[in-house]
Amino acid sequence: MTNSEKIIDRIRKLKAKADDGSVTEEEASLYAEKVAALLQQHNLSEAALEIKSEEQEVTQDKLYNSKTGDPWAQTMARAIANLYFCDIFISKGGDGKTRIAFVGKPHNIEVAKSMTEYLIKTIGRLANAYARLPSTQAHWDYTFSRAKYGFERGAGVRMYSRIMNLYKEQNASVPQTSTSGNPANLPALYQNEEALVQNFMNQISLSKNRGRGADTSGQHAANGAAAANSISLSRQVGSKSSYMIGGK
Repeated sequence: MTNSEKIIDRIRKLKAKADDGSVTEEEASLYAEKVAALLQQHNLSEAALEIKSEEQEVTQDKLYNSKTGDPWAQTMARAIANLYFCDIFISKGGDGKTRIAFVGKPHNIEVAKSMTEYLIKTIGRLANAYARLPSTQAHWDYTFSRAKYGFERGAGVRMYSRIMNLYKEQNASVPQTSTSGNPANLPALYQNEEALVQNFMNQISLSKNRGRGADTSGQHAANGAAAANSISLSRQVGSKSSYMIGGK
């Protein structure tokens, strides 16, 4: 088993624990903390060791669920992809269903997909609960679907903003390289990985469709955006540990 395959296997095991219906929301988000540390440590050590193998090759993998056709989910996925050294494009399968395709190294794609699924699931749970509130049902334009989808749009776009802010924080310092010219810090690593991803997309002429923008007008969307502020990113994409993406 290659190094990337081992990492992907560990990520999937952690994801399986997070998806266990018996765990709490707090316990479920802990898996992402471990994944983020694993990802950063692997990518930086890979660069430091100048690993030259098929493990480094950029590829693509598609995510489909009932929300991947929604503009808010596509918008959020774009930010998650950026944070985890990937990019996305939007495609439709032969069944006419819309998919989010992640482009990057296999272990980075696995993390980006897992985080996207996790946040879609979290926002969906919050949106369902919001749409059932008596105060929501008293709204002048209430229907369950209008309240739910409005909330999701607002929450998804707000998560995009928060995650992109973290991405920008990670790139705030000057990129540093080792004496051999390999990335020695996160900004340099991002720079290197983004160039590899873009080169891959150029070579196979991938569509530059990064997803549609989401409408965030209306009270339901505003409530969704406010609720998204309480979704923890300290565990999902950051930590006080210097080994964590988002760490200080």
